[in-house]
Amino acid sequence: MTSPILDTLPVLVIDCQTTGATPDRGHLLEIGWATVVAKECRTRDEIPINTHLVQLPEGVDIPRPIRRLTGITPESLSDAHSPARVWAQLSRAAGRPAPGIGTMGCPAVIHYARFETPFLRRLHQAHAPEVPFPFDIICTHEIAVRLLPELPRRGLRALAGYIGRPIGELKRSADHVQATARLWVQFVKQLRRHYDITRLGDLRRWLSEPADRCKGGRVYPMPESARLSLPPEPGIYRMHRGNGDVLYVGKARSLRSRVNSYFRKKARHPEHILEMLTQAKDISLDVTGTALEAALAEADEIKHLSPPYNRALRDGNRSLCYTVKDFSNVSPEPTGAFTVGPFPSERIPIALAEIRRAIEGGTVAARPAAVLGFSPEFAPDPDVFSDGVDRFKIRHDDDLCAGHLHRALMRIGRRLWQERHCVPEEPDADASLSCDASEDRDEEEWEWDPERVADMMEGILVHAGHLIRRARWLCQLQEATIAWGPDEDPRLLHVLILEKGAPAGYRILAGGQSVPVPRGYLRKMALRRARFDTATYDRLRVLTTELRRLVREGRSVVVRVSPSVSLGSKTIARLLQWV
Repeated sequence: MTSPILDTLPVLVIDCQTTGATPDRGHLLEIGWATVVAKECRTRDEIPINTHLVQLPEGVDIPRPIRRLTGITPESLSDAHSPARVWAQLSRAAGRPAPGIGTMGCPAVIHYARFETPFLRRLHQAHAPEVPFPFDIICTHEIAVRLLPELPRRGLRALAGYIGRPIGELKRSADHVQATARLWVQFVKQLRRHYDITRLGDLRRWLSEPADRCKGGRVYPMPESARLSLPPEPGIYRMHRGNGDVLYVGKARSLRSRVNSYFRKKARHPEHILEMLTQAKDISLDVTGTALEAALAEADEIKHLSPPYNRALRDGNRSLCYTVKDFSNVSPEPTGAFTVGPFPSERIPIALAEIRRAIEGGTVAARPAAVLGFSPEFAPDPDVFSDGVDRFKIRHDDDLCAGHLHRALMRIGRRLWQERHCVPEEPDADASLSCDASEDRDEEEWEWDPERVADMMEGILVHAGHLIRRARWLCQLQEATIAWGPDEDPRLLHVLILEKGAPAGYRILAGGQSVPVPRGYLRKMALRRARFDTATYDRLRVLTTELRRLVREGRSVVVRVSPSVSLGSKTIARLLQWV
């Protein structure tokens, strides 16, 4: 019997989202599928897709990391289908096999089928063990390994962007089915062109053979000509997909050197950067006068464009917040008594308020998750937490017995900061690598004991004190003039004028000229706090990182905040140890 032609073969494209990596460690959460014929799909913008959320077993919750990756919450599952119903519908979609495929079952196209197949087999065993497994699975990842061995990455997100069909940031079955279908259509065309593979039987034989290893190293889609001609000046660069989408924004002291560093043969990059480079086919740039200007421009450009591969400095769902002087309450606005802040998120202020109540013996002591800033599934048991609070009290008995509790907590945090020599080292090459790691950390199951609880409480106080000092510093920077000596001519000074937390002008001063007084130096602190948003906060935090770099390089730096107050390099260096 003649094997069916790939171009006209109906295949079932399937995607699964789950709560764990294997059926023994997780459950099916969402499934999607679509019937696809490659020849017909080339003229379609959208492919009709069936998707269903799947009921979880009684007592099973969606892990927090999975909620973040998929956007699926327990509330989303109110209209979820039972696994039995899902299997029945999926089996009907498989339908009668196309002529010529023999007894192999319905051709099912899946990207990285090694993940989905065990969940589909578990579903089959649970609901239809009396009939054969109905799918003949074709893995588009295995096809990509053979067709595109030189690409840095061959995950679904990387390949979808590579062919100009990018998928959304949330991992949802509808997007993944659409992307896998587009890959299948593209691969069918390339298999015919490059390997003369036109029939299902030929494809099966080809996939059964070992894949050749790529001997020439990685090959990037971006043409060399696009990057080798870049200027050596400082500035910001944008990596683009072929369709023009901005993937990533970065800053550079030398655009030519920084951009080409991505493409060196032995360059080591995180997974998300390799995924980005698999899709990047063009680059645009803005040249700036200095590296400091580039850093501030990068922060603002990331806010404006929200590129998917910039992990920090994006707004996301972040919002600033404030607390009162005794840490008893938290507000998103700096009104009335809420004069402490801004904080980059509410996690630390809420933890401060809960620590205070726990030490005072309030009922909240039964809520360790709120005190430690963890979700309930990762928090210690109430008894362990209570013993940990007692351990913390014993460690810091002298401080806690002296004066107001909120002041005692800050004394403890300040002393621990000094003891631990906590001078934050922030990345110099890419502000987008980390904003505040503690504000966006992955939680994991720990073996909690009272010592660890007390250690965590101390860590929160250290971090809280740091954020409060940083907030005061950023309020000062909001209306300031920054001057620094350039590398090329120490007789000159670069000058940045800040108004309302944003650059209001750059200029160059000759030796002997005084640093201008900031025009808004009389603006009250309450008004400065009211003008903060996440863009202003991040911009001034990035500026602080740049000042730290300039001081570390031994450059002459001046921060002028009023007619009578100008901070020199040594004073700035001391201040930066605390902020």
